Amino acid sequence: MSFAPQSDPDLATLEKAAERFLRPFGSSVQAGGLSVLTQKMRPDPNDYTKVFVEPAAQLAKERYGELWEGGLSIERRPSQTEIHIRAVRVSEMKQGNMDGFPGGYARILHLLQPDAIMLLFRFVEPGKNAGMRYDGLVHIDQQRWAWFPKPWRFVL
Repeated sequence: MSFAPQSDPDLATLEKAAERFLRPFGSSVQAGGLSVLTQKMRPDPNDYTKVFVEPAAQLAKERYGELWEGGLSIERRPSQTEIHIRAVRVSEMKQGNMDGFPGGYARILHLLQPDAIMLLFRFVEPGKNAGMRYDGLVHIDQQRWAWFPKPWRFVL
């Protein structure tokens, strides 16, 4: 499924910024390059309270720390060079607008900051809609990107 254009101009702008940020992941990179790029999305210790409410923020910090130490990396097939992105406000998710996000989010909406915006992205082959799907990308303080994949696995 390809994502329809965003009707919210702020979210559409954020999606375009995410596409620019993620573009190197869809380009040809040398061996190990995706891992290096992924590490640039590692959350800073203070990022967790910007995405999760307490005490879930502390639990997420501990559990994601272990995941990141294990060498977390985004993967894609070499032919998957296009990126599809969708941004949704947590407050809209709470109103039922999950817009392609995994069902696990519904179980943790009460643990996410209501003003947070979560991004879903997918690497696909040109002309196709199916591909490698990732969730949990967040633009922190409108300055940098942090990745909290599959957050329901880390805060429940």
